Amino acid sequence: MGSSIFSIGLTGLNAAQAGLVTTSHNISNAGTSGYSRQNTVQSTNPAMFTGAGFFGEGTKVDTVKRAYSAFLTNQVLSADTKFSEYDTYNTEISQIDNMLADATVGLTPAIQSFFSGVQEVAANPASVPARQSMISTSQSLVARFHNLSERLDDVRSGVESQIDETVGAISSYAKDIAEINNKIIIAQQAGSNQPANDLLDTRDLLISELNKLVRVSTNVADDGSMSVFIGTGQPLVIGTNATNLDARPSLSDPTRLDVNIIASNGSAIPIPESLLGGGKLGGLLSMRTSSLDAAQNQLGLIAVGMATAFNAQHALGQDLNGNLGTDFFTQPDIYVTRNALASTAFSKDDVHYDDISKLTGDDYRITFTDTVGNYKLTRVSDGATIPTDTGVGLRIDKPTSSNVGDSFLIQPTRYVAGTFGVAITDTRMIAAAAPISSSAGSQGLLSTIGSSATASISAPAVLSSDKFASLAAANTVFSFSASPDTLSISGLPSGMKVSYTDASGTVVGPSALSSIPYTPGMTVGLWHATGATTNQQDVSFSFTGTPAAGDSFLLRGGTPNKGTAAISAPVVSDTTNLTALKAGYTTLSYNSSGMLTVSNLPPGMAVAYTPLNGTQTVGSPVPYSSGMSIAFGHMSGTDFVSEVSFTVSGAPSVNDRFNIGANTAGVSDSRNAVLLGNLQTTKTLLSASGQPSATFQSVYSQLVSAVGNKARELGVNRDAQESLVQQASSAQQSLVGVNLDEEAANLIRYQQAYQAASKVMSVASKLFDQVLALGQ
Repeated sequence: MGSSIFSIGLTGLNAAQAGLVTTSHNISNAGTSGYSRQNTVQSTNPAMFTGAGFFGEGTKVDTVKRAYSAFLTNQVLSADTKFSEYDTYNTEISQIDNMLADATVGLTPAIQSFFSGVQEVAANPASVPARQSMISTSQSLVARFHNLSERLDDVRSGVESQIDETVGAISSYAKDIAEINNKIIIAQQAGSNQPANDLLDTRDLLISELNKLVRVSTNVADDGSMSVFIGTGQPLVIGTNATNLDARPSLSDPTRLDVNIIASNGSAIPIPESLLGGGKLGGLLSMRTSSLDAAQNQLGLIAVGMATAFNAQHALGQDLNGNLGTDFFTQPDIYVTRNALASTAFSKDDVHYDDISKLTGDDYRITFTDTVGNYKLTRVSDGATIPTDTGVGLRIDKPTSSNVGDSFLIQPTRYVAGTFGVAITDTRMIAAAAPISSSAGSQGLLSTIGSSATASISAPAVLSSDKFASLAAANTVFSFSASPDTLSISGLPSGMKVSYTDASGTVVGPSALSSIPYTPGMTVGLWHATGATTNQQDVSFSFTGTPAAGDSFLLRGGTPNKGTAAISAPVVSDTTNLTALKAGYTTLSYNSSGMLTVSNLPPGMAVAYTPLNGTQTVGSPVPYSSGMSIAFGHMSGTDFVSEVSFTVSGAPSVNDRFNIGANTAGVSDSRNAVLLGNLQTTKTLLSASGQPSATFQSVYSQLVSAVGNKARELGVNRDAQESLVQQASSAQQSLVGVNLDEEAANLIRYQQAYQAASKVMSVASKLFDQVLALGQ
């Protein structure tokens, strides 16, 4: 009996000692990150049967178990990875939000300052200081675009660097987890499958840290190893084998890093971004795709819009040298990036801007579907197929041959803000004036008059303004004499030459002539030499009928109209035939039939007219009605394209004349500068229902608003998620955390149990000694 009591006391002593050791271990690791409270699990030893019944044999320690709940752990992991994603995204986007919304570095003040410079030129077109101010404010605007672009590039560089570091850390954690798995397998096999608690805690801590980098899910195998999956189920650790990850430049866009699985043969297998969510990596990838790309593209969209629209209007003007306007800003470039595996001959020269109002700031991927250049165009942001390139403001030239599957990344606006520039430095080249002017009557031009009752001379068609002043002042006379029929010429300015058509219709001349043979219906031209063998025609007119001897015809300066009709200043909208229109004078003459006949319109041009509140008709002569709009242009298929338009209103008299020609008083003309200034408030971008819906500043405001709203959304989500993390962590720690007060109480309890077990063993020893004494 004493032996039995001693054995029972010994089990109790061992159990108490195990409790003391475990409690001491808990107390020592109370501050250890990732440590889970441990406690001993005891059970009763099998009882011994006797004739008097079953007698207990004491206790045994079955195992040391750590406090752990898979449910609470998964809750913490789920909340923590989402918090890390929001926190990272919020940190990065805040940089963009603070930059765009800052009045001192934002784009809005620079745009306003630039257009103030344009309006100053519109008010003082001849002022050199005003023109210099316009160039200076345009350079400031360009510098602001560059600063914003460089800052976004810095943010992108930081994001790419963090992606690289994060992927490296994920790969490192994967190796550590695989090693811990191996240690757990060995330890638990050696310990009769008893849990290796401290190793399990270490692995859980690694999982927790990994989860902050990328969302993880786990699965525990029978041998105690844990398989780890990231994102939407991509295997990272399987048993003791870890997947090697590496961040490498994307095959489709080398400027951004892709996450790749590195196979055993060294080949890289890219993981789509959509499969990698949660954690710091998920936040970085989401921020890069959803906000950073969009911010750079929208900023570039504004630069494309300003450069294209301003250049187009500037080209419709005339500078101080009398030349048509050139590009004010440098032409924006579309970036086309070849996939590393593509070999089709295709580049940025094959992609052009078509209609900037249809640009959305999206990137596109073109993939060739056959060997003759046919392709599929998809939007990068959502993978949607684009039915036509012109629907997104682009025009793509198909290559004659292509390789099936070859793809290219098209970025219409991504880098434009960084390459935006001013093309003009000479103040004289600012095209503030309109290149075309209008006048009523022949005053300031040339006119003709005849004294014959049987013959007439036509109104002159002015083809060049070079000798205009001398012809207007000369009063050149053509006198008719018979037998043979001849026109004698007097008063012709010095150096002028004459051409005429003979009886067969052949043009004779130009030559220095003092008389020419007369033929009814003949056309006469006056010319001046431009070189040793070259001449420029200045004016032409024709004769009809048979004059009497002594009849004369006079070419002189013009006369005013007799009616009250007036012509508006012309508005130029296309440059196709602008040079030809400037070179001569196109006239509209009112006749007794109420028609306006058009003369000297450059070849290839057409006339369209629209009565007040009426519909447009193409053709001439033009039936006159007061307030009507008239346009000179060209035909594109069956469509009329207006180049110059104006209105005529009032009551004209027969032979009244209206003229369209070069603007010879462009120094003080600001009509084009006014139109350039109007671009500030003109909707030119983001087409909706077929019409542009946004100005430059409103697009920037939308960008600032979108970034700001996203930053606020992320800030709210981050704070809410942080609260969820704290709640989940508190629930988990209430189970697994070490409570020192509780452990102190356990220490006393196990101490008392140890002392009691020792007393049992002492009693058993004394009883055994008494039994031995009986035999003496």
